[in-house]
Amino acid sequence: MALFQLPPAIFPENAITRAERLYQQRSARNFRPWRRWVNRAVMWLAITIALIQYGGLLIASLTQRDPTPITRSLGPLPNLLLFFAFSYHLYLMFQTISLAANSIAREKESQTWDMLVLTGIDARQIVRGKWSATIQRQLPHYLVLGILRMGATAVLVIGVAVALNYQGSYYQAQVQLKFVLLHLSLQ
Repeated sequence: MALFQLPPAIFPENAITRAERLYQQRSARNFRPWRRWVNRAVMWLAITIALIQYGGLLIASLTQRDPTPITRSLGPLPNLLLFFAFSYHLYLMFQTISLAANSIAREKESQTWDMLVLTGIDARQIVRGKWSATIQRQLPHYLVLGILRMGATAVLVIGVAVALNYQGSYYQAQVQLKFVLLHLSLQ
């Protein structure tokens, strides 16, 4: 059973979709266990940093406080979050394209495409079924990417707000932020 059920009007559930989803699940199990654990640990670290950044900016804006101490206490991790979110976006994009293209190419290489068409299923339905299986497989990864993008956006908002509102003088340098989210919501 799929983890996420997509609307059947857009993503029809047929034998092609089920077979492709099963094949993709079996091929995903070929990773080494230690590599899977390292990937999960890095992903959870990135998600944690993203939620800290976004939550810190949200709470600081609602309570009209300065969110920069949270960013400064994390050291270089917010900058690494920006790099990781961008890299993960590119990785997912290429992986999705590769999975979708490989599902059709695999049928052509094994010379089973003609047999699929002879079953009476339209070629568009075959491609749509393989495509919907790929989307269902990648959807949880794209939801994680959305969380990473929220955190990366918070890092960028805090950085831009600090750069634009820096009040410097010879004796004293300080940051005076104009409560970012509250200011944006009032306009």
